[in-house]
Amino acid sequence: MKRTIDIFQKKQIMDSSDYELYLYSDPKTLTVYPHSHTFYELYYLLSEQIDYIIGNHVYHLKKGDFLLLPPGLLHYPSTLSLLPNTKYERIILWISIPCFENLIKLDPDLNHILDAIQKNSSYHIRPSSGISHRLLTSLLLLLDEQEYKGFASNAMIQSLLLQILVQVNRIVFHVDYFEKHTPVSNLFNSILYYIHTHLTEELSLEILSKKFFVSKGYISRIFREYLDISVHQYILSLRLEGCKNAISHGALITVAAETFGFQDYSSFFRAFKKAFGISPKQYQKNYGRVKIETKNKKNTP
Repeated sequence: MKRTIDIFQKKQIMDSSDYELYLYSDPKTLTVYPHSHTFYELYYLLSEQIDYIIGNHVYHLKKGDFLLLPPGLLHYPSTLSLLPNTKYERIILWISIPCFENLIKLDPDLNHILDAIQKNSSYHIRPSSGISHRLLTSLLLLLDEQEYKGFASNAMIQSLLLQILVQVNRIVFHVDYFEKHTPVSNLFNSILYYIHTHLTEELSLEILSKKFFVSKGYISRIFREYLDISVHQYILSLRLEGCKNAISHGALITVAAETFGFQDYSSFFRAFKKAFGISPKQYQKNYGRVKIETKNKKNTP
């Protein structure tokens, strides 16, 4: 079905007593000022990326991420962080407090999302692509239903709102449950193995969080607990060792740096010298090709 793209209006109040749903596609030049609501907001990102400010924290959102924002919380997007030549596309679902409360009364489990928000103050959720797609499908079905109302449409709308709320609760519950019930040592070893086997690829806390379905903060804590260093420091040290080894076996310095994820040579140079007390070029001169195969095996005749 062809879905109507709403024209963004800077009003931040609801006209409806239960819910409002919008599909927005705006130019990168759009400015949305800091604001808060007297209702709940579910925000689903359709653009490739955007930075979103909630309270005093910046969240780096990717396509398929969503936010669940409670009433009274100051928030706004930074459209400057959008990729060049792209539009700012998202789905916004507003649910009034009475409507939200009536929905969660249907099952005590639906209170989980409220508890999670209050305890963790975490509003950004990054589900797996499959789960994210199911949530998107439900939001699009709700858009279709409100635009092309048919027989028993009100009942269908209520069932879709409940379905969306259940899906969001299940996503948050899954993340919380996994963190609480996965043995830390098993998770830590799995993350270490993943880092070692993907060292020449893009690696970050964000990627590890998405891969292992645990929060970035949780991964940071277990690295501090086991190694007393940050994830970034651990990855950096492994990459520098990889570069050093590659250079000693004849690799060009720039090739070794790029292979192990250093895009900026000056940053690589500073990190290498800080770690080993010698510049990459001097290291190559002293130990290149493992010092010419240990000086041709001590000049073996």
